Amino acid sequence: MRVKRETPTELVVAESTIWISTICAIAAAALLYNLRNQGHRLGGLLVVGFLLAFAAGFVLKTQVIFNAMERTASWSRRRLFWVKSGTIPFDAIEDIGMDSSTAARGVLTYRLTMVTAQGTIPMSDSYSGGKQSKTEMRERILRFMGKNAGSVSEADESSIRSLLAQGRKIDAIQLLRSSKNIGLSEATQQVEAMEAQAESHR
Repeated sequence: MRVKRETPTELVVAESTIWISTICAIAAAALLYNLRNQGHRLGGLLVVGFLLAFAAGFVLKTQVIFNAMERTASWSRRRLFWVKSGTIPFDAIEDIGMDSSTAARGVLTYRLTMVTAQGTIPMSDSYSGGKQSKTEMRERILRFMGKNAGSVSEADESSIRSLLAQGRKIDAIQLLRSSKNIGLSEATQQVEAMEAQAESHR
């Protein structure tokens, strides 16, 4: 996912794998041309079919337009035979979240989501890239929307401190994770810092 366009009133983020489909379709056409000249061979035709199926599967395009004037995020997800789209007010977007998936050799890849009270809306159909690049993209989107990246509401911070005072550290970590949409280790460090700060004031 990349920033396609950014102006003072509009931020457009998009991702497309159509280029993969194009390469596969060109390879299938070249192979089919060669098979025609050499005589049709079943194995070659199967490879052509596989390449065309692969090309069809990779016709994916997602785009989210953040409009600062209307304070809305309009999203669309396109595949070869269907399109899904919608519009969400900025106020309904609680956070920009980050989903992870394990790729080859246990490497984590990520995608961004729009977190609402009704659930999450993926901003991409695929997981790609490392955590750092997605974190930077998330913060850029939140800044554009006028939301504080990674901030905790006063009510949540008060609840976390109350849980710590009751000795419920695990619950405090879980609450912080859900509030800021961050990982376990980062949430644990922040809760331990709050715990240390509270103990120093005793």
